[in-house]
Amino acid sequence: MFSVRIVTADYYMASPLQGLDTCQSPLTQAPVKKVPVVRVFGATPAE
Repeated sequence: MFSVRIVTADYYMASPLQGLDTCQSPLTQAPVKKVPVVRVFGATPAE
């Protein structure tokens, strides 16, 4: 089993990457200009 103690988490908005992110809104069919990027930093137990 893998466990992580979350030390900090943050986010920022970035341009979407073709082939990885949704580049067109499924609701409005408009191009997506920014997507959220969530970063989680933590520590694993030393065993």
